[in-house]
Amino acid sequence: MKREAVVEMMQPYQLSSGSVHRAGAGLVNPPPPPPPPAGPTLGQSPPPPPGAGLPSEPRAGKRSPASWLKPVLIAVAALAAVGIAVMLVALLLPHAEFAVASFEVPAAVVSGEDVEVDVAVVNEGDALGEQELTVLVDGAPAAGATVTLEAAAQGTVTISVTGLDPGTYELALAEWEDRSGLVRVMTPPEFEIDAVTVSPSPMDINESDQASVLVTIFNVGEAPGSHSLRLLLDGEIVAERSVDLLDGGATVEESFTVTVEGPGAHEVSVDDVTVEFEVYRFERPSNGTTIVNELGGGSNQLTIRNNAAGDAVVVLASPGDDQPALLSVYVRGESSHTVSGIQDGTFVTYFAEGSDWCAHRQAFTQDPVYGRFEESRDYASTGSTYTIHTVEFGVDVDDAMPLEGLTSDAFPGM
Repeated sequence: MKREAVVEMMQPYQLSSGSVHRAGAGLVNPPPPPPPPAGPTLGQSPPPPPGAGLPSEPRAGKRSPASWLKPVLIAVAALAAVGIAVMLVALLLPHAEFAVASFEVPAAVVSGEDVEVDVAVVNEGDALGEQELTVLVDGAPAAGATVTLEAAAQGTVTISVTGLDPGTYELALAEWEDRSGLVRVMTPPEFEIDAVTVSPSPMDINESDQASVLVTIFNVGEAPGSHSLRLLLDGEIVAERSVDLLDGGATVEESFTVTVEGPGAHEVSVDDVTVEFEVYRFERPSNGTTIVNELGGGSNQLTIRNNAAGDAVVVLASPGDDQPALLSVYVRGESSHTVSGIQDGTFVTYFAEGSDWCAHRQAFTQDPVYGRFEESRDYASTGSTYTIHTVEFGVDVDDAMPLEGLTSDAFPGM
C-alpha cells in the first residue's frame, strides 16, 4: 500500500529522458554526469573543434559565388565537349558537300515566257546528299528546286522563273550570291505598216501596166520576230510574204510588183493601210479635137485662139450650176480652131488649161486651171445669117479674159 502512494505522488513531475526509475525506490536520482573527455597525451595536438576544415555554412539570405559558378562552368565544359564531339563526328563520318559550278541566266526573254536558269552543281563530298537551290530576283526568292547527287557526281538543274514584267532584273542563287546574272524581259514584237507607196505616179497605162508597191514595216516591240504581209489590189489578194525583223524597233522595206488592168482609180491594201492611186492614159489630142458635141446641126460658129504655151479645152454648157458639157474642143498651145454648125441657144463658155491630158478621165492631170466667162452668149441664126463668137487666151482682151475662177468640181463634166 505504501508503494502505490508514492507513485501517485510522483506523477505530476516530468521526468527527463536521462532519469532512472528504480523499482521499489521511493526517490528518483539524476543520472551520473558523463566522464570528462580524455585529455591529449603528451606530444599530440588537441583535436580540432567540430566542423574544422569544412566550408562554413552560408548565412541565411546570402549565397557564395562558388555555389553557382562551379555548376555553370561544368555545364559549359560539357556542352563544349559535346559540340566538339559532334563536329568531329560530322567531319569524320561520310557526308555530302555541294558546290555550284555554273549559274547561267539568259540575256533576254520575251514577256510571257519563263526565264529558265541552268545551275550546274557538284557534290564534292563522299556520300549521297541533296541540296535546296533558290533563285533570287532582285534579292527576293522567286523559284527553287532540289538536286540529289551521289558522291563526286555533277548535275544540272533548270529552274524556271515566271511572271516577270518587261524590264531588267538581277538573278542570283541564294547561299551563292556571287553566282548572278542580268536578264532583260522584252515586250513582244508588234508590227505596224508605216507607209505604202505606189510608183510611178502618175502612172501611164500606155507605157506599162506594172506598178511597184513599196511597203515600210516597223517593229514597235522590243523582241525580234516575223510578220506575214498580204497585199491586195482592188480587194483581191495578189501577193503574200513573210518578213523577218531582227531587232525590236527595226524598220524594213518590202517591194511588190502588181499588174494593173486599165486606167482609172485603183487601190492597194496592206494590213489595215489602204492607198488609192490613179492610172492614166496620157494622150495629147491633136489641135481642134472635138471631145463632146451635143450642139451639132446648126449654123453658128465658135472661134478659139490659144496664144498661151499650154494646151486648153473650151466648153459650152447651158446656164446654171452642175450642167454637163454640150460642146468641148481641145486647142493646143499657140494654136487656134473654129467650130462650125453650132445650134441656136444661150450658152456659158468654160475653159481649162494644163498639161498631161488623160484620155480616160478627159482632163488635165498636171497643174490644171479652171475658169469661165461670166456673161452668157446667145447663138442665133436665120436662113442667111448666123452668129460667130470668138474666145482668145493669152492676150489682154476684155471679153476674152476669164472673169471668175472655178474648182474642178464646178467644171462641166465631159
